[in-house]
Parts: sequence; C-alpha cells; structure tokens
Amino acid sequence: MTRPAGIRNRPNILTENADILSTVNPEAKLTIACKGNRTTLSVTGAVGVAQAVALKRFYVNAILEGITDFTLECAGCTSMDSTFLGTLTGMALRLKKAGGTFRTRDVRIEVLKQMATLGLSQFLSGGK
Repeated sequence: MTRPAGIRNRPNILTENADILSTVNPEAKLTIACKGNRTTLSVTGAVGVAQAVALKRFYVNAILEGITDFTLECAGCTSMDSTFLGTLTGMALRLKKAGGTFRTRDVRIEVLKQMATLGLSQFLSGGK
C-alpha cells in the first residue's frame, strides 16, 4: 500500500493496519483517499473495531497535517458498531475544532439510524 497524498513525515498507517483489517472481518473495509485538503473515507460491509483503529490513527495525523475536509462514503456499508461510531464522533469533534467539515454520502437508512442514535448526525453536513 502507498501513503495517501498529503500525509508527510508520518508512518504509513494503512500498511500498519493491513493485517488487522483483513483478518477480523474480511468483508469490512475502510478505504482512504486523499487529494490536497480533502479526504474520502469509503466504508464497506459491517465496519467495527478494526476499522475504527485504522481510522483513528489516520485522522489524528491527517488533521495535524492540515487535512480538514472529510467525506464518508457509505454506499457499501451495511452497519457500524458502537466503536466505529464513537471514532467517527471523535473525528467530527476534532474536525469541528479545527474548522473542518465532515460530510456523508449514500448512507443507508439503517446506518443513518445508528448514527442518529449516537447523536452523530449533529456533526454531519451534506449527504443523502
């Protein structure tokens, strides 16, 4: 795996977590794409703890590097566990503090209900 563009002088968190992501639930995936100040996070399957760990390692470094425009693409996501939802909430809070944005796109109604239950919808902008 290669380091996303825009992440300088940081360990390659995608490579560090590749084994975790592939062994816990091989159908659950977190894909991260960066271009300039924008990041697209694509989630597939039933995402959980393993993807939450990778996401947190990524977003902490990304925000430090000035990447503050995040879009969560959920077209292939069937569910999110409470750990992943909590990680999204933490990311949203940090982005808000940094003056950034957090949008969602193509969220299934079941996943939207999970987000709303945790109160995550208050941090989101855009999306379906």
